[in-house]
Amino acid sequence: MTPDETVNPEYPKEKHTMDELTPTKIEQLNKMPIIEATVSKSEDGKWVIQKTTITSIKPIKYYQKMLDVTA
Repeated sequence: MTPDETVNPEYPKEKHTMDELTPTKIEQLNKMPIIEATVSKSEDGKWVIQKTTITSIKPIKYYQKMLDVTA
């Protein structure tokens, strides 16, 4: 057994290259929020402006259940 198999018996038997995404990994990535970061300088050049935007996409049913519980 390899060290990975002793830690995780479900360790995949197939070997994937680093540049290959498995369907499971693609599904995981699609569920993650999108994080965008920008850095710019103010018009007068005195300040650095750092802006981070987190975009999370969830179905309406998710929020409807939350609203039903609080109502």
